[in-house]
Amino acid sequence: MLRFFLTIGIVLSGAGILLTVFPQWNYALFKALNHTLSHQAWLMFTNMADFRFLGCILFILLFPKPVQLTNALIAATLIHYSIKYSKIHFGILRPEYRPDVVDAIRIGSGYGSENYAMPSGHTASAFMAIVLIAQAYRLGRWKLAALFIYGIAIAFSRIAVGVHWPADVCAGAATGAVLALMCNQLHFQYRYMDLVNLCLCLPFIALAIYATRNITDMASLLSEGVLVIAGLAAAIVWIKACGKQWKIYKSP
Repeated sequence: MLRFFLTIGIVLSGAGILLTVFPQWNYALFKALNHTLSHQAWLMFTNMADFRFLGCILFILLFPKPVQLTNALIAATLIHYSIKYSKIHFGILRPEYRPDVVDAIRIGSGYGSENYAMPSGHTASAFMAIVLIAQAYRLGRWKLAALFIYGIAIAFSRIAVGVHWPADVCAGAATGAVLALMCNQLHFQYRYMDLVNLCLCLPFIALAIYATRNITDMASLLSEGVLVIAGLAAAIVWIKACGKQWKIYKSP
């Protein structure tokens, strides 16, 4: 599985480089996907790679595997900073701020012009989660295919809502997959690992539930509702896990 994901990372990196070298292909592909896929429903998909959503989902799935959950938290931190500084380094404007792009369809809230495009943080986070979950559970062919469909949907959603170029999502996917593979080679183990993981995951759960304040109409219910549902599900798991930990540490 390691070789498979490395191959995926190399292919995606190559695709991102190719689209960057030939910007006319990048623009043509963006225009085709952005105009074809333009629909409010993509806001729901794009929020399924939001750090709050993935923080909750990874907590639910990986808390029984504390080493992998710790690796996920490390990978998420590395991805955050690598994406942040890569955007500054490349300085590629999002489609809505490019003066030569006059027909981009923008859905949902926008970003400032100083928030650059390359690479896509959402896509990086999605592919990080795919690698971590697939390796933690040694998923078979069909379950792995379902995860990749999720990752592709996230990548398409970033183009559909008009905030990223195809090259951005290729670069983001490669970054997320490779950093997750690297972090999954770590094997940290210490006495209070479960308690530390509970503490570190609590902010993701709280922020996901707090998204209820952004629900004002049907469109926002569709986009923000997935965050709230993930947060509530994770909160239930978190409370049960705290109860188990309390019994463990109270026992002689």
